[in-house]
Amino acid sequence: MNGAPERHEQGDALDLRKTLFIGFGLAIVFAVLIHLPSRATRPLTGALRDAFAPLMTGLARSQAAVALSFSGAGDWREDMLRLEQERDRLKADLLRLQPLEEENRALRASLNLPAPFSRRWVAAEVISRDVNGWWRLIRINKGSRDGIERDMPVVVGDGVLGKTVDVSRYTSDVLLLTDPASRISATLPRTRSFGILRGQGAPIVGSPLCLMTFIDKNAECRPGDEVATSGWGDVYPRGLPIGHIRAVEMDRSGLYQSATLEPAADLRTLRFVFVVTDRAKAETEPSTDGQAPAPGGQRP
Repeated sequence: MNGAPERHEQGDALDLRKTLFIGFGLAIVFAVLIHLPSRATRPLTGALRDAFAPLMTGLARSQAAVALSFSGAGDWREDMLRLEQERDRLKADLLRLQPLEEENRALRASLNLPAPFSRRWVAAEVISRDVNGWWRLIRINKGSRDGIERDMPVVVGDGVLGKTVDVSRYTSDVLLLTDPASRISATLPRTRSFGILRGQGAPIVGSPLCLMTFIDKNAECRPGDEVATSGWGDVYPRGLPIGHIRAVEMDRSGLYQSATLEPAADLRTLRFVFVVTDRAKAETEPSTDGQAPAPGGQRP
């Protein structure tokens, strides 16, 4: 009679030891992994990301569906009307641009110029966003299987978002242009000045901003000026919209100007993005004198 309770207690003690042993083993594995260099753990983290990618995609779509369910029927009708008007406008623009494209092609052929660079874009969906790094990093549901590699530009309809920094088979992490680690070679089309754009991180209040430095001190920059990618470097093609200047000031050294910039893309609510899978260096064309711009913002 007393044997059964004793065996039951022994079984409970054995289960407890097994649980403690497994927990201790997992703790050791975790401790080893966090101390390994990122290059060594990247295959494991990539595999885990790929395993959870379908779940994260489903959650992101469910969240979007719930948000849409709270919008009224009137909002849907207004959106449909706006989209129909936008469609008609795009059709008209296409008809207007087709003759210009044919004329441009004929002119290039007569001058023996190479064909213009065509971009290939991969559409992707945002499936994850860290609350602590809301203005720094997003994760999308497309990866190396879709032709995406590290350091490819990511855009939306309004302008540049950032670039891919970590790519697994089914997902990619995108570093936003507002992250302090982001660097973009930029230009002011109106003044043809150049500079380096970097993120300012999360703001205390309001929307995130960027800072453009090393602008030629003699350039007539003013609030409202458009800023675009310069095409110099191996990441961003030339001419992608970045944003508009909010304020300009002379650097303390007096050698160059700095400008505060508001991104053209709305980073607060992101759902669909596009990855430019063609490398920027294929589109970058040399200047008329074959030289790149100097750091001070002018061509040497």
